[in-house]
Amino acid sequence: MNWFQLVSSARPIRSAKKAYFHENGRQVFVFHPQYFKKEFKLINSSGEIYLSPLPGAFGGHRGLKIYGRLDCRSALSWIRRGYYTEHRVFAATRIEFLKAGYRACKKCKP
Repeated sequence: MNWFQLVSSARPIRSAKKAYFHENGRQVFVFHPQYFKKEFKLINSSGEIYLSPLPGAFGGHRGLKIYGRLDCRSALSWIRRGYYTEHRVFAATRIEFLKAGYRACKKCKP
């Protein structure tokens, strides 16, 4: 059963961040971005910021033009000390960072 058939044949019940549907007497969890109200700021390949319903997979620093994984120890240590957060940017793929002129972090090697 695809997404459209599930939505059209089921009765939706919405909670804060989850979407459940009752189908044939059983409850089915459905992950779909339209049920999340938060929007995330990501950068595209030209370096412009846009809003996305899904979070980015990679993080970077706008001033240093460097990107890495979200669990990079170097970036997390700077964030913990109170730096880096106001210049932090995110992207869905590493290709978007490379096209925007960012270089890869040498510590986490994404």
